[in-house]
Amino acid sequence: MGIMARLQQVLAVSADGYVAKGPDDDMRWTGPADKAVFRMLTFTGNAKLGVSRRTGAMMPGLPGREVVTITRDPRTKNEMTLEQFARHNHKGWLIGGQELCMAAMNASLLSDLWVVRNDRALGPELDYRKEPGIRFALDDILKQGYEKAMTTRVQAEGREVRVDLWREVGHGW
Repeated sequence: MGIMARLQQVLAVSADGYVAKGPDDDMRWTGPADKAVFRMLTFTGNAKLGVSRRTGAMMPGLPGREVVTITRDPRTKNEMTLEQFARHNHKGWLIGGQELCMAAMNASLLSDLWVVRNDRALGPELDYRKEPGIRFALDDILKQGYEKAMTTRVQAEGREVRVDLWREVGHGW
């Protein structure tokens, strides 16, 4: 019997398609509108946040939200595999980059992907061929059977971001 998960992920993406400046990115390039969307989405109910170890190490504390570190090793104490997190947190959120997103998609654990498009470009100094996990690949999402369900814009402190909701095809919501 499969895991009936309804995990969601929020992913900040630069105007030129990057999810990070590199492996030690602290996400300061995201602005107030990005952060407002993140708070609005992840502050719902008592849903837990699953983060990759790298993302969790760089994140500030998130008041009012419980954060669980996702690991590949099921024997690791105080952490969960992606499948364990999905089994115990049916409406949980995943926070991290494209690697975590693709792992959840490949395991059929992700129902919704919220892509927050920032107006700031991180490119041309970045070479995504040297850091393959930092470039957001929209084509990969489409190949996994997701379609755009909604687009909206959010403003905060004079900055605006575009928010796209990608939903698993045939999800039945």
